[in-house]
Amino acid sequence: MINFSSPISTKLFKISLRWAAFGLLLLVSSCDFGPNKSVGNGERYPALDSVDLYLQRSKEQGLTKEESLSYLAEALKFTRNLKEDTLQRAKLSEIRAEYFGYNELEAYRSVNTEIRILAEKLDDSLEIADSYFKLGYYYFKKEEVDSAFNYYYQAERMYERINDPFNSGKALVSMAILQKNVKDYVGSESSSVRAIEYLTPLEDLRYLASANSNLAIISKDLGKFEEAIEYNQKALEFRKKLKSNKTLQVSSLNNIGIVYSSNGQYEEAIKYFNRGLTFDSLFQIRPLTYVRLLDNLAYTKFLSGQTEGLPELLLHPLFLRDSLQDNSGIITSYLHLANYYKTMDSIPKANYYAKKALKTSERLQYQSGKLESLLLLSETSEIHEAIDYAKSYISINDSLQTQERAFRDQFARIRFETEKIEIENTAVTRRNKQLFIGLLGLLAIFLLVYIIIQKKLNQKEMLFRESQQTANEEIYNLMLAQQLKLEEGKQMEKRRFSEELHDGVLGRLFGARLSLDSLNTKFDEDGVQARLKYLEELKSIENEIREISHGLNSTIFSRDVLFTEVIEQFIEFQNTLDTNNPSKYQFINNYIIHWEEMPNNVKVHLYRIVQEALQNIHKHAMAKNGTVSFIKEKNDILLRIEDDGMGMMVNKVKKGLGLKNIKSRVAQMKGILKVDSEKGRGTTITVKISS
Repeated sequence: MINFSSPISTKLFKISLRWAAFGLLLLVSSCDFGPNKSVGNGERYPALDSVDLYLQRSKEQGLTKEESLSYLAEALKFTRNLKEDTLQRAKLSEIRAEYFGYNELEAYRSVNTEIRILAEKLDDSLEIADSYFKLGYYYFKKEEVDSAFNYYYQAERMYERINDPFNSGKALVSMAILQKNVKDYVGSESSSVRAIEYLTPLEDLRYLASANSNLAIISKDLGKFEEAIEYNQKALEFRKKLKSNKTLQVSSLNNIGIVYSSNGQYEEAIKYFNRGLTFDSLFQIRPLTYVRLLDNLAYTKFLSGQTEGLPELLLHPLFLRDSLQDNSGIITSYLHLANYYKTMDSIPKANYYAKKALKTSERLQYQSGKLESLLLLSETSEIHEAIDYAKSYISINDSLQTQERAFRDQFARIRFETEKIEIENTAVTRRNKQLFIGLLGLLAIFLLVYIIIQKKLNQKEMLFRESQQTANEEIYNLMLAQQLKLEEGKQMEKRRFSEELHDGVLGRLFGARLSLDSLNTKFDEDGVQARLKYLEELKSIENEIREISHGLNSTIFSRDVLFTEVIEQFIEFQNTLDTNNPSKYQFINNYIIHWEEMPNNVKVHLYRIVQEALQNIHKHAMAKNGTVSFIKEKNDILLRIEDDGMGMMVNKVKKGLGLKNIKSRVAQMKGILKVDSEKGRGTTITVKISS
């Protein structure tokens, strides 16, 4: 007996703890769990190409089995060098299928074990269950019944847990056939019925037919011939619907004939055997089935009393079976011939074929053939030999019955132990679930408290920023009003100086020039020289005073100079904020922009956008240099703010309050906002408004 441990024990508990720990760590440390980086494929592609090449070569036509297996071995060697687990598992599955096709059971089992280890590593329950099912097949072929049942049963339980009804039904059919073979009829019937319950909604005709055929054999062996016919008829109907392989119907026809023959309804049996033999090319497609039908037909005719053509009708299937190397079929032919000759009172011939059947059964370890052969030999041998054969028959029969009881007990023990483990696992899972729910509850409470606190802090910060913005706007408006008043004072003062110079000094100088003009009547040399001297001097003074007057009365400090001065002062202030990490912001103004024609609210919005952007750069961008530019483009004005900082993810930052405020101000100006940024390449904010 194999001591099997379920691979699913406390895995849910571990997963629960991992998720809880992950959630707590995420909240406490605020770490960024980005996607895993893919492993480079440079190393695995050459190995993968080699695997595919050798697999393809192993399937080429004209190769011997040994040559194909050598290519498979090379493919397996390169598969083990693949770095990616899922890819390695996929290629191992292809190789396993090839070994199955060549009936290389040991290689099949070895590769299957490698697949199971990878499946456990990848936590793939379906692949684990498949590997157990295939281990069941391996032990079934090795005729290790208890191990085969154990793995089929474990596979079925896993399929059920992952809600895979098709594979659950398939595993149950395999278990049912095993149980039937060791005469555990109750268990086999239960497994078959459960398989039908799984497979009926799926309309899986192949395995539904197998389950019904198994129930038919059980019913026949128990003498329930009507039930056996009913189950075989169901199997036949399912197989008729299978378009891929119509010859499967022949097996059902043969089984129905055997039931009728066992029940003494020989005419019905002969009819079904003949129906089976009418299938086209049956011998070429399924020669063993064809020969079985021939032998059963001949033996049933013998049982019905039809002796015409006998024993040739029984010898012909024996000849065909010998050419096909159908050893189990040869035993059946020997036994049929022995029974025929015994009935025909040809005891030596009956004894001869019974001995050949016994010898072949012993070589094949075919217990049922040995029992039937010994029974015939006990009836056709001399008295002392007959006694020995009878004793051997009783001994083997008792041994088989003991073994069958042991198998039934073993099957029950496997089910009991597995169910016990599942109950324990269920209890552990329940406790783990309760613990997980408790941890989730604590996590939810922690999240709720954190969200409430964060929400309040965000509200306070929003209110503070709104009040700060309002205060800043008021300060700017006050600064602007102060600048306007200062400008008005300057203009008034310039006007006063202009008036005084123009109306006072120039008036007096003009009078003096007129007085000096009187010297024109004096034509002596001194008068002429004096006149010219005074006139030139007065003209010089007049021009100088006029220039001063016009200069004082010009509009040097216009509104555009006032607005740009406010921007410059703010930028200079930003440059002095952080002495540890100094940043250098430059201001570029286009002097052809007529700011005096721009509404005051637009200039306020532009100033606030500059202020918000530079504050965000200072807080978040880690920039060393920045530029604020006003650009004139046809009928539009562009405000461009650039930095060489760390950049940002624009899609995420759009949710920030600062960018929302900028967007709101741009919308109020009916402008266009564009934000260009990349990680590590800085940010450019462009605002476009109509001038």
